[in-house]
Amino acid sequence: MNEVVTQLIMLFGYIAVGFVCNRVHILDEVSDKYFSKLLLQITLPASIIASSIGQDDTDKMQAFIILGLAVAIFVFLPLLGAGFQKLTKCEDTYKLMLTYSNLGFMGIPIMNAMYGDTGTFYASLFMMIFNVSVFSYGVSVLDESGKGIDFKQL
Repeated sequence: MNEVVTQLIMLFGYIAVGFVCNRVHILDEVSDKYFSKLLLQITLPASIIASSIGQDDTDKMQAFIILGLAVAIFVFLPLLGAGFQKLTKCEDTYKLMLTYSNLGFMGIPIMNAMYGDTGTFYASLFMMIFNVSVFSYGVSVLDESGKGIDFKQL
């Protein structure tokens, strides 16, 4: 448990440093854009790849089970969200809030602290399905143009 608390303190420390740097104008909107790209396109994939190196062949069956469960969850939750929206007549945003959580940046480091590389690998598999779902179905729900899913953008 100490590792998890330490990891959370470090994450909140990074957030605090970023907040202060933004407030005193060390960082601006341009640097925010590039740091976001660095995190999403380099750092996060690198941590996922690092966690998958050295996985045993015995883990393959569990990996397929996790992928299957993730697909089932992200087929079921949008249906649940649509039912909730129909009952409450709420906006599409609330339907998506019921369907998707915020598991990106903080999820991977916490999984790594709690379960090591194996947990990070399994969380990454789950997040692959999450990302495909949120950037296809989630975006199409919020798209006011009615075009649907743009597979080039996905």
